[in-house]
Amino acid sequence: MRLLIVDDDELTCRGMQARIQMMRFPQLQAVDIAFSAEEALSFAQAYRVDILLTDVKMVDMNGLELIREVKKANPLLCSIIMTAYANFEYAHQAIKLGVLDFLLKPFSKEEMQQTLKKVIEQAASMRGTEEGAQDAEISPAS
Repeated sequence: MRLLIVDDDELTCRGMQARIQMMRFPQLQAVDIAFSAEEALSFAQAYRVDILLTDVKMVDMNGLELIREVKKANPLLCSIIMTAYANFEYAHQAIKLGVLDFLLKPFSKEEMQQTLKKVIEQAASMRGTEEGAQDAEISPAS
C-alpha cells in the first residue's frame, strides 16, 4: 500500500514522512511526499496511491481539488485532510468527496497515528473487496 503526503511546506512534509515511517505500519510499503498539488498529480499518474494525506491550503490547487482529480483515476483512493482551519465549507466538500478523516493542525503524533491506523484499515478493506471482485470476474464459474 502506498501513502502520499502533500504539503507545500517542505519541512512539514519531510517531518511527517519521517514520523509515519517510524510508526512502522506493516501495510505501508511506501510513504512518498509531494510539495505541490501538481507534483502530487504527476506522481499519482505514475503510481497507484492508496492513501492521500493532503493539506487543504496550497498555492497551486487546494487539497479538495487534488482529491477530486486523483479520484478520477483511482476511485478507491482513501484520503485525509490536514488543515489549520475549522471551516464548515471545507468539511462539507470533503464529505461529498468521501474524505475519511481530518487532522486539525497542530495535531499530535498520537492523533496522526490513530487516524492513519483507521484509514489504513479502511484502505485495506476496500482493496480486498476490489481484489475479490477482480478474482470473481477472472475465475470460471463452478
